[in-house]
Amino acid sequence: MRQLYRAALAVAAVALLAGGASAADPGAPRVAAGIEIGHRGCRIAVVAVEPTPWKSTDVRVRYEKTVFTPLGTGLAETGKLNDDDVKKTVAEVVRLCELASTELGVPDEQIHIATAASLDGATGLSELCAAVRAATKRPVTNVTAAREVLYGMRQLMPAEYMKGAWYADLGSGKLKLGTYVAGGRAAFPELRTTETDGLAGTYARIAAHAAKIGKPFAEAASAVGDELVKEFEREARVNPALANRTDVILTGGAVWALVTLVKPEEATAAYVKVTAADIVAFEKALRAAGDKFPAADLSRVKWEVVRKAAEHDLAAVRDRFTVEQLLAGAQLLRGMSEGLKLSGKDAYFPRNGGAAWIATFAVEQLTGKPVVLN
Repeated sequence: MRQLYRAALAVAAVALLAGGASAADPGAPRVAAGIEIGHRGCRIAVVAVEPTPWKSTDVRVRYEKTVFTPLGTGLAETGKLNDDDVKKTVAEVVRLCELASTELGVPDEQIHIATAASLDGATGLSELCAAVRAATKRPVTNVTAAREVLYGMRQLMPAEYMKGAWYADLGSGKLKLGTYVAGGRAAFPELRTTETDGLAGTYARIAAHAAKIGKPFAEAASAVGDELVKEFEREARVNPALANRTDVILTGGAVWALVTLVKPEEATAAYVKVTAADIVAFEKALRAAGDKFPAADLSRVKWEVVRKAAEHDLAAVRDRFTVEQLLAGAQLLRGMSEGLKLSGKDAYFPRNGGAAWIATFAVEQLTGKPVVLN
């Protein structure tokens, strides 16, 4: 399965535009940058659309960078963006635009900015967009959760694979699920999407429950995790494809943290298989560590280049998440694993998943061809 999966993903980017490859224009590659304003940071992805000898187009991500900005801090509790964090975010977006233009050679007209779905409905979002437009002299697109799912699936999955798989993005602001149904209502292709609280909302939910019952965060997390299992079970009853399909793509910070801590020997792997047992091991490691950040078992890492990559990722996860935030992520993963019957399925974490939707958005803007289902 793994080799077939890799081969399939290798061609996914070639066919993501308007449902398939199109005749290539002669000349140099066309380049665009997508800048995402997200819940926990800003990300830039520079993509190139290049002609191939077989008269199709090849899409590649040439550059990717994420800058941490605490824009979504407190959003789950208050529903409002913090004014100081908005100012920091605007400044970072300006810097990323300058990086794309001056250092990465992206034409000014091909630098495109979008807000993530995790910010939808936030008080202050319109003011943020207005400030970004004023500072960069560029439009800002508000991308919906359904559009993010479509962009992510089209970037990461070839069409035939997508028909038998489901997709989950466990983001900080929102958790998004997606399934492609080739013969949906009236025999038209259908994208079924679900949006619920991500890591930040789950953390806030656990913290509120802990305060209510007067128990430690870790104990309250177990109770919320049990509730999440039931909620995902209900979701599977609404969309049985989530329970019945055996191929799964998992992206997002919680999954990245899991593979970093549980599978350091795969730190250089492009795709890491994630099992139900891995999710159990992730939560177990977090609970065993108590208040301390858990240590990964690097004794299984045999190659120096892999060890360095694992150490780099461990430091990055440690700088990005608290132990309690990771425990909240573990409850989301447990709820999904048990509620959607992950055991025995072929679930993978693609390391390029973080930039998938913003890269596809940039390609769409560059080519002028809307990304569609089929």
